[in-house]
Amino acid sequence: MDVTTSYPRPIVVLAGPHTHGSLVAAMIGQNPAAYGILETNLSLFDTLDVQVRELTGLRGTQLHGMIRVLAQLLSGEQTHASTEMAWRWVFNHMHWPTGWVRDFILGRIAPLRTVERNTSALFDKDALERLIAQYQGADFVHVTRHPRAHGQAIMADGGAVATLLGSYDDSVDPAVLDPQVLWTRTERSIDKCLQDVPEARIHRVHVERLLTAPRRVMRNLAKSLKLPHGKDAINLMMHPELSEYARPGPMGAHLGDFPEFMGDPTLPEPDDEMSLEGALGWREDNAMFLPDTLRLARARGYT
Repeated sequence: MDVTTSYPRPIVVLAGPHTHGSLVAAMIGQNPAAYGILETNLSLFDTLDVQVRELTGLRGTQLHGMIRVLAQLLSGEQTHASTEMAWRWVFNHMHWPTGWVRDFILGRIAPLRTVERNTSALFDKDALERLIAQYQGADFVHVTRHPRAHGQAIMADGGAVATLLGSYDDSVDPAVLDPQVLWTRTERSIDKCLQDVPEARIHRVHVERLLTAPRRVMRNLAKSLKLPHGKDAINLMMHPELSEYARPGPMGAHLGDFPEFMGDPTLPEPDDEMSLEGALGWREDNAMFLPDTLRLARARGYT
């Protein structure tokens, strides 16, 4: 077995869809002591063989991140030829547990600290437990966005993610598609993931504050992560678009991240100021935030 297990503490970014988690991970990954990668989804299954066999059809895009990362680390580029080589590597290691693949990737990146966003595992109980087991000792960055801004972004995208993940408010009849259910489910999963992690290894990022004062927030985050946080390091972190993975890869391995981020991997304008009070613009019944959503949002400092 050629797994390398000598690597510095990885950095795991936990973020739901449309929370700018990809942006945060890419910014941290531009730090001179770090290396940001795509979402590999290696916590979804126990072995590489099962992962490849299960992620077919529409779910096949969930393999793109792992393939692009392996292509880059093994050949120094992401091309049709290098992704084919990455697939050959995968087929030669189908017997490996996914944890070994993760260790191999982290070992190739060492001495830099690997930064990876994780979203898919938040919606699968077994995958979340696997993620916790695979990343014992990691630093975790919890990215949050106001549930109203999050809901607006989800519905502006047609509500496809909310529909796919079954985010319906079933307190009414008939049930209504409502992205706040997705927000609440995501935050509950993150709380479960972090419940046994020492507070010193948990780092909270409010996207609203990041987009309003990116240099200050990134400097404080880098400092808490024990990464270089001088002017030059922060200057690099202001350019997530320079990541090797910020744009689409070659056809057949073109994703690995959210399309909206890869289409424009730069810092967007800050959200308008949001309130937890009042009716939800995406509902036709004048409904407001549910009690559970309000409790979680207030616990995260939103008003």
